[in-house]
Amino acid sequence: MAKKREYQKLASSRLGLAGIGSLWLGPDHLLLVSHTTAVERYRRWYLRDFQCLIARRNSARLIWNIVFGGAAFFCGSGAAACWFGALQNPGSVDYNVLIVFAIILGLPSLGAFILMLINSLLGPGCTVYLQTPSGLEKLSLPGRLGAFRKLVDRLDRSIQETQRQPATPAP
Repeated sequence: MAKKREYQKLASSRLGLAGIGSLWLGPDHLLLVSHTTAVERYRRWYLRDFQCLIARRNSARLIWNIVFGGAAFFCGSGAAACWFGALQNPGSVDYNVLIVFAIILGLPSLGAFILMLINSLLGPGCTVYLQTPSGLEKLSLPGRLGAFRKLVDRLDRSIQETQRQPATPAP
């Protein structure tokens, strides 16, 4: 007989300032695992203590689009300048060098543009907070509004089932 897994992965791993983190659902709790090179940290919140989950939109998507767009613009401008310089002197010795520089600058420009497009398609960024009786806790993930909605859909049934049960007194 197959043994049921004790933990279900709710949010995929995400690299952040505190290291790499992942979110797991246990039988009666939510577990945040974050680890860096040498340290692994666990944070547990019991489902019976959940009061609300809050998602606040942030400007992470805009900032990354500015970074990627700036890189695409500057590399693309350099590639275009090299390309047009080569077209102006087709028979010169510098022709091949300018074509190579145009390709070398064009590839990062294309890569930055693709990253900007992917970032835009992933949707708006958000910061997630968990309200419990002990206070407001900031979760390191999920980082996108769509992923937050999926997280709430997956957690909703477990939270309601846990909170419907009468609290057991401590021994």
